[in-house]
Amino acid sequence: MSRYNYLRKYASSDTWSPSTSPETVQQAQMAIHAIQNHHDVSATMLESVISLTYHVSSLLELLGDPELVQGCILYLCRREAGGVQVFDDEQGYLYFRILVLAINILVISKYDCPAFWRLLASMDGKQDASKTLSDGVEVFLAHRIDSHPDQVIGWSSSAPNEIIVNQECALLLLGLLFKNRKGLLRAWSETCSPTLTGLLFVLWRLAHITSTPALWIYFIDIAQRNYLVVGGNGASPIQKFEQDIRERAKIWLSRNTPVAVDLEDSRTQLALLGKQLQFERDVGFSAIPFSMFASSLILHFTPTHEEGFVPGVEDLFVPLIQKLFGGFWRYLAIDTTPRPVPPEVLVNHFGAMMVLTNCMLRHLINHPTAGVTAREALQATADLGVIEMMSQSIILIDDYNGEEIAEKKCTSTAHECYHRWMCLTRRQYQT
Repeated sequence: MSRYNYLRKYASSDTWSPSTSPETVQQAQMAIHAIQNHHDVSATMLESVISLTYHVSSLLELLGDPELVQGCILYLCRREAGGVQVFDDEQGYLYFRILVLAINILVISKYDCPAFWRLLASMDGKQDASKTLSDGVEVFLAHRIDSHPDQVIGWSSSAPNEIIVNQECALLLLGLLFKNRKGLLRAWSETCSPTLTGLLFVLWRLAHITSTPALWIYFIDIAQRNYLVVGGNGASPIQKFEQDIRERAKIWLSRNTPVAVDLEDSRTQLALLGKQLQFERDVGFSAIPFSMFASSLILHFTPTHEEGFVPGVEDLFVPLIQKLFGGFWRYLAIDTTPRPVPPEVLVNHFGAMMVLTNCMLRHLINHPTAGVTAREALQATADLGVIEMMSQSIILIDDYNGEEIAEKKCTSTAHECYHRWMCLTRRQYQT
């Protein structure tokens, strides 16, 4: 039986919803007091804490406490020292979910938006405020991410505020999450949980302040796994995280840890990747952010040549190729966009697709399987119009009304992608 079976309980509002009982607040108070005093708390009592999203006034009063954040982190550290990782059981998941919720409350408490607070107040005792709270955190941090971000956390010496979490505890938390990054991906992709943006904001600043390559690798992995779950959003600080991640590509490529922990983790990654790459015109993405986040995800979750895919994922390759190319065709078919798609963005997206496809083909040659062959995957790629797509990409680049130098450079790059792919396919057909 999988250790993650408990996640089914929190999969949706149909399987779990906040308790509306008047006793919930009192139980939550007792649970929070126990956490702050380093006592173990039952799952039932922990559920009363995450149920406070239905009792907004009590949520804001009880969870806006840095001692609660610290208490949760220290509890998870004690478990880890005993060989139990964060998401190994329901207890750890609930402690982490409370931790995330508490950080979000502490972050949003600095949000000067009367309309938001009126909306939250109107939900008190009437409906679950989880999504509204998460949306508020996203919007607030998107506005503050370029303007004295350390003041939000309380780490700015020039304008000291209440510290949400000290840097020592943040460092412990980042290490815990990296060690159980597989569990984090499973937990947040399979449950209705609060946004991780507040937590990622703290860990992002920690990586900046320390400037340690190892911590950047930890942060990049955690942030990209979150990106794999939630996708792109123009109003989200995730865009800023992604910019910093791209600027530190060499640090990420220098890592000595594989992109997937094991077979189960690799299958989860590829399944979610396919889901995110199914671009649809009506999902609210503009063409440019979609292409930027798609290429980033593809390259991040494509293993290096030396590493390769974990054997056992071959049956996912053709469905992933179909979603990869189908999504890109829909992306190219957009006839009205806020602005023309820059050639650099187009080439990066197409190039990332070729990198992933070639990696899958190499894997199938090196690890023959009865389920699918390299020739079948190659044929699927051809049937989905890879040659036509290359031509269409080059046409779009030539039509772009931008800098002439950039056009020539990107057209050359597109042609280079084409020739490299053709050389690779010829070698594979000769195998």
